[in-house]
Amino acid sequence: MNGAQYIPIPWKQRWRRFRFEILPTFGLLAFGAVAVYLWSNSGGMPHTIGEVEAIRVEITSPLEGILVQPPSGPWALFERMEPSQVVAQLDDRPIRAQLAMLTEELGRLRLELDAAAEKIGVAESDRVRTYLTEAVRLCIELEQRRIALLDRQVLVAIDRLEAERTNTRCECLKPLLAKKMISELEMNDAKMRRDEAAKRLAENLKLFAECETQQKDAESRQTKLPGFRAADVPKELAPIKAATAVQQAKIRELEVQISRMTIRAPIGGLICRVHHWPGEAIHAAEPILTLAAEQGRYIVSYIRQEQRIEPKLGMAVDVRIRAPLSKHYATVVEKIGPQVEAVPTHQCRDPKIPEWGLPVRITVPPELAIRPGQLLDVTFKSRGGG
Repeated sequence: MNGAQYIPIPWKQRWRRFRFEILPTFGLLAFGAVAVYLWSNSGGMPHTIGEVEAIRVEITSPLEGILVQPPSGPWALFERMEPSQVVAQLDDRPIRAQLAMLTEELGRLRLELDAAAEKIGVAESDRVRTYLTEAVRLCIELEQRRIALLDRQVLVAIDRLEAERTNTRCECLKPLLAKKMISELEMNDAKMRRDEAAKRLAENLKLFAECETQQKDAESRQTKLPGFRAADVPKELAPIKAATAVQQAKIRELEVQISRMTIRAPIGGLICRVHHWPGEAIHAAEPILTLAAEQGRYIVSYIRQEQRIEPKLGMAVDVRIRAPLSKHYATVVEKIGPQVEAVPTHQCRDPKIPEWGLPVRITVPPELAIRPGQLLDVTFKSRGGG
């Protein structure tokens, strides 16, 4: 047996043994190495999905009117618009017509004001003339009453003197009549003169009292004459002033409309939709264009309650584009939402099942080239609650 010749194993048998015993082992090891490589590069399953902020702004018409072509030319899909660039204009012919009407109305108000000024001037002149005439008349009347009173006072003094003289003569003639030194006729003549003087004195005293009353009445009327009161011009012009205020309000309204006839882009972006074209009539608040921003400022993701992740400001986060073997980018949590919200349908694991989560805002890594609205895989580097 020791000297027996060694019989070699056929290559066919060796290949069979290799295929059934060794090759599966190598395949298993190779697949394991690939799995480890893929796991190390993908970092395991992401915790959730994030979405790059996508700003879409509908540019609406603030007024009702007809669109005219902007200075930059007709709109084109995906055309870039800079912030504050004129994107649309409204036909200004209605505003021009209203301004022309306001000009005519202001001319009418100007004529009314001139007429009112002339009317007030004439009326004021008449009032001044009437007042001065009355004041002069009262002064003249008062002086006339004073002169008449003095005249009557003089007559009273004369009559009193005459009455005193005739009465004294009668008293003197009485002894002479008793002595038969004068005749009865002479005595009667003296008495007659005395009685006439007394009668005239009584009449003049009565007239003097009347003149005195008339003078006091004239003085009272002069005292009660009110001071001259000028015309209340503001009250006279109140209707014109109110009409002017209405025109001022209309002008301010037109100024606001004029400032809103030129429509500018609130943000920079691309035109992604055209709702109306130049020449079309448009109502207020109707959309004209839709602008889409070219860049997103942050990433928004939602943490579900069952994930047991306690987000904190500055927490480390890895994000990567949802593509095989894509690179991870390190970033941090920038802001945390105040309350749990409904997760957008396109971020749900099953769009048919609604989900709720706490929104977090994540800083966009500067080296990551992404588009607004793009979905990313988000992995939080720290968990809370075990």
